[in-house]
Amino acid sequence: LASEGIIEERCVARKLGSSTCGNVEDAQFRVIGRQVYVAQKKYLKLKKQQAHLQQSAAVAEGKSKKGDGAGDDTEYALKRLAQEALTERSNNFFTSKRLLGHPVNFGQAMQLEHVKSGKLLTVCPKEVADQENNCQKVGLKELGSPDSWWNIKPRYKLQGTTQAVRYVETVSIESEKH
Repeated sequence: LASEGIIEERCVARKLGSSTCGNVEDAQFRVIGRQVYVAQKKYLKLKKQQAHLQQSAAVAEGKSKKGDGAGDDTEYALKRLAQEALTERSNNFFTSKRLLGHPVNFGQAMQLEHVKSGKLLTVCPKEVADQENNCQKVGLKELGSPDSWWNIKPRYKLQGTTQAVRYVETVSIESEKH
């Protein structure tokens, strides 16, 4: 499978119906609307920091026992960010639901969700592709970001940028950020 610098060496063409044919679901992606993940990332980062602080506090507890009210501030911030992350997920769900059933148009920003794993196709901006040294690495990540936003472009300039993508169209998928 090759498409403008994205190469996956483990993908091979096989005859449909043959016993050696792999699971088609391994190569399927679901097109979803562009979603936002700012609050979710902040929440996970603060939760990780708090776990690290609790671990280091447990180690230091044997040395000294003094309380400073910083734990209460962190707990409040964590609860606030958890609520914001929940609101953000809800907004993302309603955005996806609103787009459901509408045709995908050229030039539309979207995300590609791997059907089997539920992870998003994302550009890894600080990594170089294994096969092509002048291309960035593309992989699957659990949580989306602006690096997982894609634009569908017509492969050939025959279609306009606002026309609907048809089943037999040849398309080019470009990262919106890079």
